[in-house]
Parts: sequence; C-alpha cells; structure tokens
Amino acid sequence: MSLLLLGAVLVWAAPAEAQNMPQQQQSPENPEAVEEAREAAEEWLELTDAGSFGESWDEAATLLQDEVSQEEWTSQSEDINDQVGDIEERNFMGGQYQEDIPDLPEGEYVIMQYEATPSDLDQQLMEIVATTKEDGEWKVAGYTMRPAAQQQAPPSQQPPSEEPPSEQPPQEPPNN
Repeated sequence: MSLLLLGAVLVWAAPAEAQNMPQQQQSPENPEAVEEAREAAEEWLELTDAGSFGESWDEAATLLQDEVSQEEWTSQSEDINDQVGDIEERNFMGGQYQEDIPDLPEGEYVIMQYEATPSDLDQQLMEIVATTKEDGEWKVAGYTMRPAAQQQAPPSQQPPSEEPPSEQPPQEPPNN
C-alpha cells in the first residue's frame, strides 16, 4: 500500500480547504474549541501510536465509524503502520474551527495539521486530523496521512540569491 493511497484508505478525507490549510495557522475563529479538539485528537493519536487501532476506532466519532468497519480500520492501520513505523516526533501545525462543512452533517468541526517524523521513512509526513463535537465531546471524525509538501516561501520571504542582479549599461535613446 503506498502513501498516496493512505489518505483514501483511512477514510474520511478532510475537506479540501483543510488539506490546503496554511501551515502554522494561529488565528482560529474559536480558540477554545481548537484547544479542546486538539486535546481529544492527541489522546486519540496516542492510541494509534501505541498500535491500539481497535480502541482508536471505538473512540472515534460516528462519522468515521459509519465509513469503515472496525475490522477494516484495524487492518488498514496495521498495514500503514508497517510501512511508516513509529511516529518519533509530532508537531502541531495549526487548527481551524469550522461549522457546516459541505457534504458533512451540520455541526462543529476542527481540522488540525501535524507534521510527523516516522521511523521507517526518509521524509516528513503531514497528518490531518478532523474532529467533530458529538454528544458534547470532541471526537476524531477523520484522519489522513500524506507526505509533507515542500512549500516554497513567498518571494518576499525567500533568501537573497548568491549572485547580485546583473547590471546592464544604460541604453541610449534611439536616433530620430
């Protein structure tokens, strides 16, 4: 199973706008919800990191459970874990609070991004964890993992080039 397939395998793909969420998003519309959802997501991620995939399915939101059976979730998660190995380090990159996401049930959602360092791959991974508030608790409603994209800094933030711009002699006005 390839990492490209990974996002599709671990069902519920986060909304497109969440997958392209700017790194280091620091201004969520509802910071309290983002923090509560982050705590729930990180507890859930601890289950997956420990290989407790059945328990992670049990703790997930109904939205995720309705998309994939516990047996499928466990099998797919084990296959992926065999490829990437342990997550050695995980950094929270940001979270975004949203309501009423198209094609999803009405409700509150927080979409978060983490950069993860796996033990068995030579590249960073981006984990996207979607949470929803269900029965008053934040629960994981979706999870995807993909290679972290190398984002190029905007031109104003790029380091100066090694060579100064070439100077051209002034041009003479044309003869009329």
